[in-house]
Amino acid sequence: DLFTIGRTGVAFDLNMDNSGNVGIGIAAPDGTLHVHTATAGTVAASTTANELVLENSAECGMSILSPNNSLGAIYFGDDGSNAAGWPDDQSGGE
Repeated sequence: DLFTIGRTGVAFDLNMDNSGNVGIGIAAPDGTLHVHTATAGTVAASTTANELVLENSAECGMSILSPNNSLGAIYFGDDGSNAAGWPDDQSGGE
């Protein structure tokens, strides 16, 4: 481990390994940023999609929060466009 921040009784609050991967709640992150609440079992993140890894032993998710008159979105880009595709919700609070 290159850098670790922890509290008494908690093994790894924040850990950066020698390859620059950061783990929150995990000593050996599966990717660039691995947020670990509890183990999902023997599964590991795919190396083709491991820039952000969210892991839990039960429900696991990500929240994007914005006002009801604003867009919340995830954009997919390529070398031709930084917004080649996206799922979004513009429900306006409905």
